[in-house]
Amino acid sequence: MKHKTLLLLFLLSTTIMLFGQDSTMIKETCEMIQGLKNKDDIDSQSKIFSKQMQTFFLSSSTFSERESTKQAVFRFGYKFIRELNRNCQECIIPITISKTYLTDIESKFNKNEVDSLEQILRTVSRGKNIYIQIITIDDYYPYNSIEDFAKKYRAVWVENTTFKNGTILIAVSFTKRQIRISTSESAMNLLTDEECTETNDIMTPYFKQGKYFEGLIEGVKNIRRKI
Repeated sequence: MKHKTLLLLFLLSTTIMLFGQDSTMIKETCEMIQGLKNKDDIDSQSKIFSKQMQTFFLSSSTFSERESTKQAVFRFGYKFIRELNRNCQECIIPITISKTYLTDIESKFNKNEVDSLEQILRTVSRGKNIYIQIITIDDYYPYNSIEDFAKKYRAVWVENTTFKNGTILIAVSFTKRQIRISTSESAMNLLTDEECTETNDIMTPYFKQGKYFEGLIEGVKNIRRKI
C-alpha cells in the first residue's frame, strides 16, 4: 500500500459529551447564502461565513485562563463549516483544518497542555525533518471513517510540506474511541507498521485512564526514538 495506516480501538472509562452546533446560527447563515444572487460564488459565501463566525463566536464564547483561545477559534470555525456543509445544500465552502502541529477539535487540552504538545511536536519535527501533527476529532464528516479522514488531511499536507522526510498524522477520536497513525510514503521508511503498533500500545493505557495529554506525549516521544 502506498499510504500505510494503523487503526486501534481503545476503551475509555469516561463519558464523552457530543458537540451540537447552534441550529439558529446554521439556519441563519444558510438563509443568507440562499439569498445570494450567485450562490456558486465562493468568495461571497466566505464573506458571509466570516461575518457570521465573528458575530456568533464573540457572542457565545467565554474563556478561562486555562483555555487556549487559538484552539477555541479553530474548533468553533471547523465545526461551524462542518455543520453548514452538512445542513445547507448550497454551501460550497470547503471543510478544512489549518496546518498546525495540534488541532484539538474535541477540546481535551488546556492552554498549558496545548503549549507543551505543540512544543514537543515542533521540536521533533524540526529535529527529524519530518512533519508530525495531532488532531483530536469528534466527527469524521464528510468521511465515513477515521482511515479516510486521516488519509485526506495527511495527503493534503504532504504536498505542501518543506520537511524532506514527509509527514506523520496522529488522528484521535476520544468520542469514537479510535486512533489512526497515518504516514506518508517517505515517512514509512522511518516509522514502520510495527513501530506504529508499538506507539499505539504505549498510548492506549493512558487513554483508558482518561490521561489524554500524557498518552500523546509518550506516543510522540516513542516516535522520536524510532525515527
